[in-house]
Amino acid sequence: MGSTPSQAFFVRCDTTTTSPADIAAHQVRVLYGLAPLRPSEFLFSQLILSTTDPARPLTEATTSALQPRASEIRVFFPTFPGFTHTIEQADSPGVPLWPALTTFQGDGSWQSHTLPCNAAAQFFRIRTQ
Repeated sequence: MGSTPSQAFFVRCDTTTTSPADIAAHQVRVLYGLAPLRPSEFLFSQLILSTTDPARPLTEATTSALQPRASEIRVFFPTFPGFTHTIEQADSPGVPLWPALTTFQGDGSWQSHTLPCNAAAQFFRIRTQ
């Protein structure tokens, strides 16, 4: 709802949402609001996401959480029309080269892909260009 995007939704992720303590704990806070019924009457929500620092070694708890639990994982994500999307896989988030698993053109739809999990390549990302 709303005649302008600012009346329909907002997303905030900056120093007003993420404190120095959050940054030290490798977290980012995203505050967003959506006005589904009336302009500028927002429903608020907050996401707290973990971040990684390639210069910092992974802790034991982080490492064990990243171990594959099955031979494959299914991912769902939106695509953007006019952009190329590439699913990449690597053995570490800090490596400079991520080998591509598949590349496709975005059409605005949601995509669903099944990706192989193995001990050598535990990290996935979707690069949009």
